[in-house]
Amino acid sequence: MHLRAVFLILWSCGTVDHSALPLAPPSFPPLRAIERPLVNDLSSRVARITREIAALRGWDGGIRIPYEWAARGRIREAVLADLHAQMAPSELRGQTQFLEALGWAPPSFSLEDALSKDFAREIVGLYVLSWQRILLATNHHASSLDAVLRHELVHAFQDHYFQIGRRVRWVPNHGDEIAAIHALAEGEAICIARELEDHRGCSLPTAKPFEDHLFDANLEGIPSAIRYSLIAPYVDGVHYVRRLLQQGGWPRVDEAWRSKLRATRELFRDEPESVELVDTPPAVLGFGDCQQLYSDPLGEQGLASILFGEVGPEAARKMAGSLESDRAVYWRCQHGCSAAWHLRFLTNEAAFNVALILHRSTDVQTRGDEASCPGFACRQTPARLNRYLRDIVITSVHKCDHSDFEFAPRFGESERDWSRRIFGHSAAFL
Repeated sequence: MHLRAVFLILWSCGTVDHSALPLAPPSFPPLRAIERPLVNDLSSRVARITREIAALRGWDGGIRIPYEWAARGRIREAVLADLHAQMAPSELRGQTQFLEALGWAPPSFSLEDALSKDFAREIVGLYVLSWQRILLATNHHASSLDAVLRHELVHAFQDHYFQIGRRVRWVPNHGDEIAAIHALAEGEAICIARELEDHRGCSLPTAKPFEDHLFDANLEGIPSAIRYSLIAPYVDGVHYVRRLLQQGGWPRVDEAWRSKLRATRELFRDEPESVELVDTPPAVLGFGDCQQLYSDPLGEQGLASILFGEVGPEAARKMAGSLESDRAVYWRCQHGCSAAWHLRFLTNEAAFNVALILHRSTDVQTRGDEASCPGFACRQTPARLNRYLRDIVITSVHKCDHSDFEFAPRFGESERDWSRRIFGHSAAFL
């Protein structure tokens, strides 16, 4: 996608195969809002830029890439079509509820609403993976059209040669791998577009313009963790592709597409050691039968997105670089819901430092003031963090929509005993 102020964004959630889901057929909005010369010139612009990209990358310049002018409603429809094609509604909700349970998204947060309302209006162009076509907003100025087309046409080529539409469909426990593929796609698109504008290409500084959007007022309705995950592919991806180009030019980028990118940590390190996922934390005891709705490694990029709200982007990336492996899980149980995150770090010191930040970011909220609702008895979403050497486990419990589980302490129960009863399993797990 291409946003105003040359801000690029392609939603980086993973996916399962939902090819059976109905997708709206392509439609063409009226052209009355578009400058007539721009309409007449579009076909020749697309053909010219397609040839330029093909010549630079050694690709076939004769491929046909559909495109259309799109009003705001059509762009919102496309954003949601890609989101739903990449991730089933139940999985998307499980991912969002995991963030809600640990305080990193507000209650009843809707990613669909945030994407379609808070920033879809900013998009001036995007390649729609599920429709395999480029949409161009009807109300942007002709001066930015070439920049938009360069970026989106690269995504169309990537889909043709490397099947990115298929490779970013979410599969449980592969989210970090998919995020790495997104970063490669965005990094390459940015570097190609820059080289077509200036022979220095990705040697030019690129990170700051993207990081500025982490604090964009237009994205204030999106939680900081999700906002960071939207920006990260453009910063991390350029860093990765720049390094590949220095190692062996565009043939080295082709090798990266053909190899198995396993995790976002590989965006910053050559040939990292193979790392096994940590164990899955158990569901909270005493909740009855539980259904696992979401399980995924958040990875180095995901941890940085959580830390960002407390320490800023630069420190978040540095601290996340100490992560060895992790797994996030969310359950819906018979008598309540539970979220847990198990992280393992390279050193005890790194685990200790990250634990301090995570504990601060997951502060338990209370209802009312201390006079009317004292202490732990009024906690709405109890959360507990346990650390042992290099490992951290964070657990949160809360009532589901129709849950009858009572989180308040029993008569005469101390806070320590209550905490041990609710969270004793997470300490024992370590």
